[in-house]
Amino acid sequence: MRIFVIPSWYPTADAPHTGIFIKEQALALAGHNQKVKVGISTWGTHNNDLLLEKRQLHLWPGKLLRGIALKPSSHSYSSNCTEYFTPAFTWSRHVMSGNMEGIIRANEANLGLFKATFGRPDIIHAHTAYPAGFVAQKLSEKHGIPYVITEQMSPFPFVTFERRGQLHPVIMEPYQQSGKNIAVSAALLKTMEARGVPHLKLINNLTDEDFFQPDDANPSRSNGFCFAFIGRMEEQKGVKYLLEAAKLLKASGLSFKLVMGGDGAQRKLYELQARGFGLADQIEWLGTLDRQGVRSTLQHCNAFVLPSIHENHPLVLLEALAMGKPAIATYCGGAEEIVKPATGYLVEPGNPTLLAEAMTKMMNEMERFDAEKIRKSFMERFSKQVIINQLMDTYEEVIASQRATI
Repeated sequence: MRIFVIPSWYPTADAPHTGIFIKEQALALAGHNQKVKVGISTWGTHNNDLLLEKRQLHLWPGKLLRGIALKPSSHSYSSNCTEYFTPAFTWSRHVMSGNMEGIIRANEANLGLFKATFGRPDIIHAHTAYPAGFVAQKLSEKHGIPYVITEQMSPFPFVTFERRGQLHPVIMEPYQQSGKNIAVSAALLKTMEARGVPHLKLINNLTDEDFFQPDDANPSRSNGFCFAFIGRMEEQKGVKYLLEAAKLLKASGLSFKLVMGGDGAQRKLYELQARGFGLADQIEWLGTLDRQGVRSTLQHCNAFVLPSIHENHPLVLLEALAMGKPAIATYCGGAEEIVKPATGYLVEPGNPTLLAEAMTKMMNEMERFDAEKIRKSFMERFSKQVIINQLMDTYEEVIASQRATI
């Protein structure tokens, strides 16, 4: 089978973590079977030199010069998996369609390179309806290749994709013409179904369980129980409620440490909040972490905590469970499918009192959480083999359905 992957978000030197789950899924598909050929089509979605933002008009001249100088390239991860890059500028969709014509041309050029290497794709897999799903629809119409969309928006839909209470045509039309629309969580599937999205199917995200494995050494509790948070420092992640919960823990006299991995627009505000709460001795701010940094942070914590307001299927929770770490999360969408009684606790979002109670309970009952059982629970539900089998079955179904209509 030949699979052409179009990601709306994808790692770049400027944003190495953006869309990493898409890259990992594509590599897992290729690793599943040497007969499966995978091409990843990129155009620089998160390359700063190709992103023209209104708030950075003064940077445009330099960006245009550097962007124009970029040349198409490719990188082979294996004999059956190649990443293609044809540069295209991106700007606001509300101005000349955000250069969508240029983005489609870039993906068509990548499609031509894929054909030259592996042959005509059997299916296109777009990640998120816009821009990738929109691009897949156009390529499908021109080349007769069926496509599927995996949706990752959180919350769904983004406000820019609504028009008078309905889903905007730029995402609804790709949904309507796709063979399947894959939701990464049951909560997202339910929301999409309520908004009239057809052809729905649930397939969770995967993570690399070969990279995220339990560590034999148990973290030392000599300096107190260690909680870890990893995520963007933005309102969606509920960091302010975590800090308020930490304040309550300190007031109760508990010995603990909270390591905070990640960066974002609200980080300085949260650091000020933490200092105001007198938490300087309890919190360590790690900043942006690479994959090794994420793994190391999880290895050295006792438990993971994710206080998000909304999520679809948070990758970092999967990574924590893959490493055998218990987790505390909120009823925020996808988290409740991941965290079960044997693997951690769930609490109401936006409630620091309940969050502090769960953290206290975790500290007092840590002995009941078994790393091997947590890892086993992850493998049974979210391992690469489980998810890849579901994807391959879906591809076969969509391809067979198209053949039946010809």
